[in-house]
Amino acid sequence: MPALRGITPRAQEWLREARDDPLLRTSSLLIADNVGLAGFGAVCGVLATRMWSPYDVGAVAAAIGALSILVAASTLGMPATVVRYLGAELRQGTLMKQVLLAHGSRKYGWCAGCQPVARAPRCAAE
Repeated sequence: MPALRGITPRAQEWLREARDDPLLRTSSLLIADNVGLAGFGAVCGVLATRMWSPYDVGAVAAAIGALSILVAASTLGMPATVVRYLGAELRQGTLMKQVLLAHGSRKYGWCAGCQPVARAPRCAAE
């Protein structure tokens, strides 16, 4: 690691250890990702309140809140179930693929249901 000016040797050693520890590095990236997404959501929220009417902002907030509750309720118990049965499963990779497929289809099914459907262009013969 290049010399860092203004940082004590103890802090440099801690940074060096943090860089070499995969668990700390990955968890730091996950935290930074969540902070970045929260900041982006806050900026979008401010822009939406400036551009839309209060009724529209309230309607969108209510819809997002209701869908968030449904998504949270639909995943209750999923991690505990996977942990319970993964150790006893002979084909652990297959089980994880099935869980990810089921969770992903449920998660993205809600997203697809909320998106406006684009109309296909009509044929000239019609």
